[in-house]
Amino acid sequence: MLYNILFVISKCIKPFFKDKLLDTFTITEDVILCNFIFFFSTILYHKYNNNNLQDIIDKINNDNFVNIIIYLLFTAFEIYLNNLILMNKKIIENKILQKSLYIIMMPLFGYFLFNKQIKINTIIGSIIILFGIIIIN
Repeated sequence: MLYNILFVISKCIKPFFKDKLLDTFTITEDVILCNFIFFFSTILYHKYNNNNLQDIIDKINNDNFVNIIIYLLFTAFEIYLNNLILMNKKIIENKILQKSLYIIMMPLFGYFLFNKQIKINTIIGSIIILFGIIIIN
């Protein structure tokens, strides 16, 4: 539970810093800068734990290579769209809408595309969130 709270706090604060960065950097520059820093720090962390980078390469095979490419394409698309959304300066409204739609759509995609089960509480909660979106807008 603590990790979830810390994660949510981080996700709530981060867009405001991103907004300030987008006043200076273009979307492309921001993506390059942030991903370079993330990539470099991840490599250092991996090496610090005495792991070999070859272990990661060995795990890539035909089955998961396609999944990796699709995941990376979705991630790039998400980062670009998120930056475009932040550029309109309505951070709070857009983030509330994004999170609400995420909560509603994720179970639907899970059910219809990946055969995941949906609990009745999830359906009821999604309906309540949908009413909240209507009230906010």
